[in-house]
Amino acid sequence: MRADELRGFRKDVATTFPHLADHYAGDLTALPVEQHWFARHQILRLDALMATGLRMFGARGGGKLILLSGRLDRFAELVAAEKPRGLDASTVVAYIEACDEWTSPYDVRPIQVSSVEDVALRSRGPGDAERMTRLAQELGREIKAPGVSRAAGCLIVTRYVLLGGRLVRRTLTVDAGGALRRDDVVLASRLPALVRANG
Repeated sequence: MRADELRGFRKDVATTFPHLADHYAGDLTALPVEQHWFARHQILRLDALMATGLRMFGARGGGKLILLSGRLDRFAELVAAEKPRGLDASTVVAYIEACDEWTSPYDVRPIQVSSVEDVALRSRGPGDAERMTRLAQELGREIKAPGVSRAAGCLIVTRYVLLGGRLVRRTLTVDAGGALRRDDVVLASRLPALVRANG
C-alpha cells in the first residue's frame, strides 16, 4: 500500500469513526476480497495489527483507496464510477450480502439468519429462556432465507440479520446501476449475548 493511499485511508477512518483514529495509526494489513462485480476496482479487507479484531473494508481504484465501512455514500460513488457486472435476480443475494458487509460499520457487521433456530441466547439472567421461547413463537414463521422481489426497476432483497443485541429485518434495494439502499426494522432488541446457534 502506498504512503499516500495509507494517509488518505487513515483520514477517512478519522472522519467516519473519530474514536478509532489512534487505533488505526499503526501498521495495516490489506487483503484483496474475492469478488467478480468490479473489474476496475479492488475491494480490500484492512486489519489493524495493533488492535485485534479491528477490520474495515476499502475500495481501491483510479489511484485512490477509500473507506467503505460505515459509508454507504462511498459505495454509491463506487457504483457510479463502475457499474457492477453480472448483476441480476439470480446473483443479487450474493451481491447484497457482500456489499452489506463492506459498508456496515466495523463494529456492527450483519450476521445473517435464515430461521429462528439460527438464533440462540446465552442465558445471563432469569427470564432469558422464556424470552427466547416467546421470540420463537412470535417470529418463527417470519424469519427465513433471503427473498428477492422486483419493484420500479429495482431488485429488492429482504434478509434477517443479527446486529449486536438486535434482530433486524433488513431490506436492501438495488437500483439498475447497482447502488444500494438499506432499510432496517428492529424485531427484537437488548437481546443478551446474541449468537448463531449453528456456529
